[in-house]
Amino acid sequence: MTGDSMAAYFAAAAAFYRGDVDVGVFGALEDDRQRAGLDFYQRLVAAGVPRVLGHLFPVTLAVLGGRAAEITARFRRVTPSRSWDLNAQGEGFSAFLLECGQPPWLAELADLEWTLYLVGVAPRPATRAPGLCDALEVRAYRCAVHHAWSTARHHGHPCPVPAEQPTVLVIHRDVRSQHVRLFQPAREVLAVCGELLGEGPANLLPPARRAALHALQRQGVYSPPVES
Repeated sequence: MTGDSMAAYFAAAAAFYRGDVDVGVFGALEDDRQRAGLDFYQRLVAAGVPRVLGHLFPVTLAVLGGRAAEITARFRRVTPSRSWDLNAQGEGFSAFLLECGQPPWLAELADLEWTLYLVGVAPRPATRAPGLCDALEVRAYRCAVHHAWSTARHHGHPCPVPAEQPTVLVIHRDVRSQHVRLFQPAREVLAVCGELLGEGPANLLPPARRAALHALQRQGVYSPPVES
């Protein structure tokens, strides 16, 4: 490829990432094979993104019902791809739902599903405290979306509209099973969790700190390091 044709190639790719499916944007490419290759990749991603979103947000899309296909297609058109990993496309879906005029609780539900995915695939940070689980996120929501999610995901019932109830969740990868789990922490447990993450001392009396550590052990967030 010449420098000019390389620039044209990336210009066409940028148009593709914007969701422009007009094959005419590839006309400046150097030969038919390059145009055909990019067109094939574009078709592949156009078909793949809705399937990936269905995997990442099964409960959210079930709530959308018949509107899901149109909303996911619009999301793909306006969301540039920043990674060859199509799963990364899900990062902005929660905010997009708000922009589309969907209820805030549905955007929170999408954020919960996205966080569950992130915790499941996140590598262990190099600076993680000894004994702390490999991946952990703390999320605050205005609604009890975890109850609605669990009703649909684990019990097979239609997802109910969650109650408006300020909720803090710890979402983590269990130190023993490596399964992704979530729970609502007590204030003391959340304070010790922050301490283990390096956010400062929990400022608890020793009995309260021990009780919080035991609670984190029961949840699979923490396992005391074995002394050699």
